[in-house]
Amino acid sequence: MEGLNLNTTAARLNVYIKGQGFPILGLHGHPGTGRSLSVFTNHLSKRYQTFAPDLRGYGKSRWNGNFNMNDHLTDLEALLDRFEIEKCLVLGWSLGGILAMELALRLPERITGLILVATAAKPRGSHPPITWQDNLYTGVAGLLNYIKPSWQWNIETFGKRSLFRYLIQQHTSTTYNYIATEAVPAIANLTCC
Repeated sequence: MEGLNLNTTAARLNVYIKGQGFPILGLHGHPGTGRSLSVFTNHLSKRYQTFAPDLRGYGKSRWNGNFNMNDHLTDLEALLDRFEIEKCLVLGWSLGGILAMELALRLPERITGLILVATAAKPRGSHPPITWQDNLYTGVAGLLNYIKPSWQWNIETFGKRSLFRYLIQQHTSTTYNYIATEAVPAIANLTCC
């Protein structure tokens, strides 16, 4: 899996490219990296050319300052332009699926189809409003879990009051630990829409 750098206005994206053929843009979830899509790209690259970037704020990608979700879309459009991709399929996993849907709405003439894995089809409609306290508890829970993984006091005190509470209700403690550990760098730099 080849890793290349793509410079956009405010970010340098690391992009894993593999295979030959019709392009498939793979977008990872949160947390994750382009490499985490190898479960798909290893097979797809036998018939297609796969592009799997580390989104801004993840993996080996670098950025200047804070960013929001629209910045991801700008980065992805720049990626399509840089590699002269006129049309492609987009595979999105979780957060990547939300970005895939938004990218298809933004560039309908370039996106020929979507492959969505574990993606909320109505990301804004099914999630309750987020308060500054939710963001604070999420940050504290993530940092404490990074320092002392699976600490029950942290889970009871901050985790259940944070945005992680939705993940706790649906996932195992192993998944929660992975999410909290891997999410710390991304949470620290993501701003709301």
